[in-house]
Amino acid sequence: FVVSATLGPNTKDGTATTSPGAANSTMLMNDDYYDIEYAAGSGTFTRGATLDVENNLTITSGTLNGGATTINVGGNWVNNATFIGNTSNVTFNSSSNTSQQITGSSATNFNDLTINNSATNGEVNFSTESYNISVSDDLILTDGVVTTGSNKLDMTNNTATKLTHTTGNASFVNGNLQRAIASNSNIYEFPVGDGTATTNYKRLDYINNSLATTSALNVSVTTITESGDNTRSEEHT
Repeated sequence: FVVSATLGPNTKDGTATTSPGAANSTMLMNDDYYDIEYAAGSGTFTRGATLDVENNLTITSGTLNGGATTINVGGNWVNNATFIGNTSNVTFNSSSNTSQQITGSSATNFNDLTINNSATNGEVNFSTESYNISVSDDLILTDGVVTTGSNKLDMTNNTATKLTHTTGNASFVNGNLQRAIASNSNIYEFPVGDGTATTNYKRLDYINNSLATTSALNVSVTTITESGDNTRSEEHT
């Protein structure tokens, strides 16, 4: 494979491509890029070490396999091909980008997903797309809001403890959070809200009662405006 880049910490801006007919490649070195584009053709890039991307990560063709690594993204995640989460952790960790986007022509299935956008009013947003984003293992909400629009952030692992949420209103899902539910007596947390401000945070805890017929719950916040009063006045003589 070929990696072309301008060297220098946090200043590399390169494209990773497989040569025609090249075998699939494992990238074993820690990498630090400003932007990175994976164009593997019909091949596969497998991450074998931590990847730090200050700005945008783009998958143009072929497959990016996250391996057993951490991928830190400070800008947008653009998936126009295939991403295999394997046992990786993808972390959105900007401190200056107020709206990181998950976009592209292909929906992404993350293994572990960490939201840690510490910018003022920081968010990770996929509301403009027409697909759901899924998380097959751990969802870690540390800082920043996930905005789904009419889409869903779908946790497919039915273990209650697979969601880690920092105490308070610093991080939550603005939109739809769906969680797989097992038949048990555990508490499933749904840190949701109806906007991006901390005052929009409205948490729901689902206390399971060993339900055998429910496989998933989708939770969101809806504002209801009453058109009249809910009292009745009667006069008796």
